[in-house]
Amino acid sequence: MSHAVLGQDNGLGDSLIRSKVVNLALLNTGVCEVPVNRGKVIDKYRSVALDRKISGYTDPWCAYFIGYIYKSYGIDTKKVLGNGYIARAADWFKNKNRIVYQKGIGYQRKRKPKAGDVVGYKFTSGRISHVGILIEWNELDGYALVVEGNTTPRNSVTRDENKNDCVRLKKRPISMIYVVSNIIE
Repeated sequence: MSHAVLGQDNGLGDSLIRSKVVNLALLNTGVCEVPVNRGKVIDKYRSVALDRKISGYTDPWCAYFIGYIYKSYGIDTKKVLGNGYIARAADWFKNKNRIVYQKGIGYQRKRKPKAGDVVGYKFTSGRISHVGILIEWNELDGYALVVEGNTTPRNSVTRDENKNDCVRLKKRPISMIYVVSNIIE
């Protein structure tokens, strides 16, 4: 299944980077942790995101996955996103100049979310507790396709038998998304 749903070039030449980010995120779907919150590829996500060799960590890895994807294309995620640890994910969305959508407020920066933007969720904790990379924003039908690391099979576009958390393409109701931030431009 191919999802090359990209925003129009905004004059800043970011369409190529967005395309690469989306494609690499999609290529990583199916990578799963073994055991919980661990694995060789998961350690690679952490190491690239943090610019140092990491192994044996057991903390949630969705934010490290995001850092890995962006850093693979030269986007300095430490400057934009912080250290990649999910407990700090709220810091990723503090720069109001980068927010393009926020629940209860709507669209900002005179544009809608584009493929390659970062999506933040508030589940039960009252804080941003999960992140992903936007693939498609379908306002008309009320959903977004998002590639997320460290996520369960629930709401996945493709079904798999793996019970562990993996990188998966998810179809989420837009109402579930708390904030979308642009870190590419």
